[in-house]
Amino acid sequence: MAAAKKKVVKKKAPAMNDIEKVQAALDKHEAECLIRAESFESRLSRLEKATAGLYPFIAACVLIAAFIK
Repeated sequence: MAAAKKKVVKKKAPAMNDIEKVQAALDKHEAECLIRAESFESRLSRLEKATAGLYPFIAACVLIAAFIK
C-alpha cells in the first residue's frame, strides 16, 4: 500500500487591509474601555467618600452604646 500523502496548506499572510481593520477595531475598543474605566473610577470615588463619612457615625454609635450600658 502506498503511504497517504498529507496535503500541506500554506496560509496566506493577512492583507494590509485586514490588519488595518483589526487595528481600527482595537483602537475603538480601547477608547470605549477608557471611557468606562473613567466612569467607574468616578463612581468608586463617590462610594469611597460616602464610606469614609460613615466611619465617625459608626464609631459614635459604638461609643454611645457602650456608655448607655
